[in-house]
Amino acid sequence: MSLRSTDYALLAKESYHDPVLRKNFDLDGVTYSAIDTINDPSTGLQATAYQRQDTHEIIIAYRGTEFDREPIHDGGVDAGMVLLGVNAQESKAAEFTKRVLDRAASESERSPNPIEVTVTGHSLGGTLAEINAAKFGLHGETFNAYGAASLFGVPEGGNQVIDHVRAGDPVSAASPHFGEVRVYAAQQDIDTLSKAGYRDDGGILSPRNPIKATDFDAHAIDNFVPDSKLLGQSIVNPESQARYRAHEGMIDRYRDDVMDLRKGLSATWEIPKEIGEGIDRLGHEVVKDVAAAGQAIGHAAHEVAEAAKRVGHEIAEDASAAGHAIGNKVSGTWDTLTHPGSWFDHDKPAPRVDQPEHPDHALFRQARDGVQELDRQHQRPSDERSDRLAASLTVAAKQADLQRIDQVALNGDATRAYVVQGDPQSAFKRVAEVNTQEAMATPLEKSSQILLQQGQTQQQAQQIAQAVEQQQPARPQPGM
Repeated sequence: MSLRSTDYALLAKESYHDPVLRKNFDLDGVTYSAIDTINDPSTGLQATAYQRQDTHEIIIAYRGTEFDREPIHDGGVDAGMVLLGVNAQESKAAEFTKRVLDRAASESERSPNPIEVTVTGHSLGGTLAEINAAKFGLHGETFNAYGAASLFGVPEGGNQVIDHVRAGDPVSAASPHFGEVRVYAAQQDIDTLSKAGYRDDGGILSPRNPIKATDFDAHAIDNFVPDSKLLGQSIVNPESQARYRAHEGMIDRYRDDVMDLRKGLSATWEIPKEIGEGIDRLGHEVVKDVAAAGQAIGHAAHEVAEAAKRVGHEIAEDASAAGHAIGNKVSGTWDTLTHPGSWFDHDKPAPRVDQPEHPDHALFRQARDGVQELDRQHQRPSDERSDRLAASLTVAAKQADLQRIDQVALNGDATRAYVVQGDPQSAFKRVAEVNTQEAMATPLEKSSQILLQQGQTQQQAQQIAQAVEQQQPARPQPGM
C-alpha cells in the first residue's frame, strides 16, 4: 500500500466533513477526490469513498461518533455495541462497501492495474472499518477504534488492519480488535496515569482509579494527524512507541481495567459469545430495540473528545417506554462507573468480606481455609495478614471469574500467591494470582469494597440485559 499512516489519519479526519463529490483536494501533498458517499437517516451512518488521483487507489472512510450532531443515532449504536455486541450501522455500511468494491472492479477492467480498496476510520468509524475489513478481506488502518472483535462474527487479531491507539484512550481499550494493535504514548498519558495511581511495577491489587485516568483528549483524531493541535505532531512515531514500551506495565494495567469495566456492562452476552461463535441469531433482531434505547441515552462509551465534554448525562424526553426502561438502567450503571469515589471510599458502612453478611463471604472462607493450610505447612500462626491475603485472593478470584477456590498455593520464593479452581494437574483448571507482599498489606476494608463494587456492576449489567429482553417482541412459533 502506498498510503502512509498519517494519510489514513487525515482521511479519517476529513470524513467528519460533508464531501463535495468529484472535486479534487489536497491533504499533506496528496490529491484526492470524493467519488461516493452515504448518509443514512435511519442509522446515522455516514461514510465517504476517496480516490487518490495519482495511484487511483480508493479509501473508504467511515465517519466516527458525533454526539453533538447525531446524539440519538450514534448514542444508540454505541449502546448496542456495549450492551448487546451488535452494530446497528453494520448492514448499511456493508452495502456501501460492496457498492464501492463493485465500482473499483468495474474501473479495474478498464485500467492496466487493479484498483485497490482499503478502509479507515476513527472511533465508531474505526469499528466499521474493522468490521468491513473482516467481512470483505480488505486492508486498512484505524484510529482509537472501539475494537470490533467483541462484536458477533468478527475475529480477533490478524494483520489485515493496523489499529493505532493512544495509550490513555478509553474507547480503544474497551474491546479487543480485529487486526494488529499499535500503542503510542504521549508524556501526558504517563503523567495522567501516574496521578491516578498507576505504576510500572503495580499489581492487580495496587490502588488505582481508571476513571480518574481517563483523558478524552486522548481519543481525538487530532492526535494522529501531522499538524496535531494537541501534540504538535502525529503521535504515530517511534518515540511514542518507545515511550509505551518503557511504561508498558502501567499502560496495559489501565487498558485492562477499562476492558474490565466494559465487560461489567456486557457480561451477560460476553460469556455465551465466548462459549461459541454460532450465535448470529441475535444481531438483526435487536437493532430496533437498540435504536429505541438510543432515544433514551445521550451518554455512552465512545464520545468524541469535544462532544463528550458537552453532552454529560442526558435522557431524551420523547423516548419510548422500552427506551426509558433500558436507558434508566444504563444511566445508573454509568453513574456508578463514572463516580469512582465509591471504589475506594472506606467511610461508607459496608460489611467486610470476613463477615457473613458480605455476599462474597463464602468464597473468602474458601480462600482463608487455603491460606491457613499454608500457614500450618510453614509452621506459622494465622493472623491478620493471613486474612488480608485471603481477601486479596478473593478479589483476584472474582476478577478471573472463578466460581470456587479449591486450593491456595505459593511459588518457589513465596512472592506470588495463587488460587486454583479445579484439579491443579488438569489442563482445565482456572488460576488467579496476587503479589504476596502487596496482598498481605492490603486492608481488608479495601478488598471488601472492591468486591462489593464488582457485584453491583455485574448486577446492573444483568438488569440491563433483562430490560432489553423484556422489550423484545416474541418470536413467531414455527408454522405461524
